[in-house]
Amino acid sequence: MLDQDPTTQLINILEQSRSHDYIGENVSQLEHALQAAHFASKSGAPDHEIIAALFHDIGHLHAPSDARNMDGFGIERHEHHGADFLASLGMPSSVTELVRSHVDVKRYLVARNPDYARKLSSASTETLRMQGGPMTPEECVAFEQDPQFKAKLRIRQWDEMAKVENLDCAPLEHYAPMIAKLL
Repeated sequence: MLDQDPTTQLINILEQSRSHDYIGENVSQLEHALQAAHFASKSGAPDHEIIAALFHDIGHLHAPSDARNMDGFGIERHEHHGADFLASLGMPSSVTELVRSHVDVKRYLVARNPDYARKLSSASTETLRMQGGPMTPEECVAFEQDPQFKAKLRIRQWDEMAKVENLDCAPLEHYAPMIAKLL
């Protein structure tokens, strides 16, 4: 894959996840990615948010060989592995920081809203424990000051929505021009 341009490389990584289960859900990794991008697109999100939604879990699919597994629930620190990988290909921080923070948003929402915690899937509830649990009140206040705070919340919303069996979405190739433009 090293001889491929970054857009092709990213598309191929997602394409290869077509038959990979999305941890504890009834969709594949590819379906989850396409659905998150679909919901971002339908909401009128800017391109960088759509692409962040598409690649928010790429760290499960492309991580260093020494990355630790979370007891069958994917790759530990996948959000950091994914953001670092995207940055290494030239993806701007407007995308990579949204990818990097999508787990922190879950931690934030669980801390700020008990109803959110009750709505998490069993897989998401299990990974929360391994991802540091709810944020502390001090962490929440600091997180709320982030200039991308609202965009980060949107990425998490689309992530949570993207678990629908047989949802009709645009194909992966639809996003190639948008990916190339951002790189």
